[in-house]
Amino acid sequence: MKTVGKQEADSIAVRKFLKNNKGMNLKQAFAAVAEEHGKKVGTVQASYYMMIRKQQPNKVAAPVKTKPVKKRVKVAANTDLDMNIRAVLAAAISTIDALEARNNKNEQIISNLRNALV
Repeated sequence: MKTVGKQEADSIAVRKFLKNNKGMNLKQAFAAVAEEHGKKVGTVQASYYMMIRKQQPNKVAAPVKTKPVKKRVKVAANTDLDMNIRAVLAAAISTIDALEARNNKNEQIISNLRNALV
């Protein structure tokens, strides 16, 4: 005796519903089986279509049209622009370091003045 999986059971139930209720469409059959089995309609639909794909493995879905991928242009490293950017960054870092040193010196002066007032 062959055991039936949950997905296959849902698929069989949908087919039986369609066979026994001639005027019923798939959407109605999914809703009826979902209610009968205490499942969500989407779960029954997924099970049904999964079993259809398993039974018809040679059928391939229509190819999806995609936009062509734009090729990126590689910029050579160490170009003039690259060198200028590096120089500006180095100057900015140097300026920040100098400001930090000056700030530390000012904080020390302020600390000394506060101690002198106390």
